[in-house]
Amino acid sequence: MGNLPWRGTSTWRRRSTLRYPPWRLGKPLLQTLKHPGYPLGSELKGNAMTIAAGFVATDGILLFADTQHTSYCDKTYRRKIISAKVSQAMVHFAIAGDDDYAASAVEDCRESLSAIEIASPSAWEVRKVIRRTIKKVIEDYEKRSLSPDQKPEFIVSVGSYKDGLKLFSSRETAIPPVEDYDFRGSGRTIASYIMHSFGPRVINQTMEGLLPIALHILSAAHKQDPNCGGGAQFVALSQIPALDQSGLLMRASDVCTMDRLGIDAHVREYEYWSGALFSLAVGAAELSDEEFNKRLAVIGERFAEIRADIMRPPSEYMNLVSDIRSIRPRPQVMTDSVMQLGLESPVADQPPQPPSPETPEGSDES
Repeated sequence: MGNLPWRGTSTWRRRSTLRYPPWRLGKPLLQTLKHPGYPLGSELKGNAMTIAAGFVATDGILLFADTQHTSYCDKTYRRKIISAKVSQAMVHFAIAGDDDYAASAVEDCRESLSAIEIASPSAWEVRKVIRRTIKKVIEDYEKRSLSPDQKPEFIVSVGSYKDGLKLFSSRETAIPPVEDYDFRGSGRTIASYIMHSFGPRVINQTMEGLLPIALHILSAAHKQDPNCGGGAQFVALSQIPALDQSGLLMRASDVCTMDRLGIDAHVREYEYWSGALFSLAVGAAELSDEEFNKRLAVIGERFAEIRADIMRPPSEYMNLVSDIRSIRPRPQVMTDSVMQLGLESPVADQPPQPPSPETPEGSDES
């Protein structure tokens, strides 16, 4: 027992035990990845950006973010995933950047969306309203010559009765669609690095399958980026067909906030044993097959213990898994979901709405 090998003399302590094999190296297996945007000794200026992210899964959309807000003299922890349910659309914002301007943009979007006269707007019509509103806020931000590094950015999920769930990503005044995943805020560099290590096929998974990757990303951002911290927030979204097959109904979990310390401990242990797997087993050419299999068995036991600890109820991880499972597509619960979200089918005798002038390939709202 002792300090973790990659932490040196740090005062940080593990919340769970970590057993080392007898062949453990005397120096760190994993070197800390330094964030180029924040060299040692640099000072934070203004409201520093953090991380907001979204995954497009096979069964819905998973939004996640940290909770840290960094100002000139202190750090606070507040909600960063905000919902806006209006008429026949359900919108969620995951925000990064200047907190005041980002929150103002969300409130302005909620007001603009409430004024939509279309009974059942498409996701692209909702996006058009959001883009115009955010554009005004960004222009006001730039006129005041505020820090360009803290300009608000958003991950936006839109669910409509007409065409279901869509994910968009906001930077400056552009809000392009997201096909698989995207990250915003200062933590996006680290998030992209972690994401690429899993390979291109990782995206074709359910929300539950993508949850460990999201937690790994948040843990790495917390560790490497001084502007990312606090808890981890999640919202899961799914869609179910209406009984008359006339459209799609949206379902959303509550915004779930997790204490990241326990997850960070598991992720760091996973990183250690992943390094051990390659450095002390796979890459050790001098090992006999028998010794290799012994070491592989020890490492496999440790992974099994990490999994058992995470899955042990009533852990926060399993509570979040339960939230995701509760909103999985189930046609038989359509009535309950309509009552919960306040979304009703369009009135039968309403005249059909003309097609939206905007398509996924372009926009004319500038």
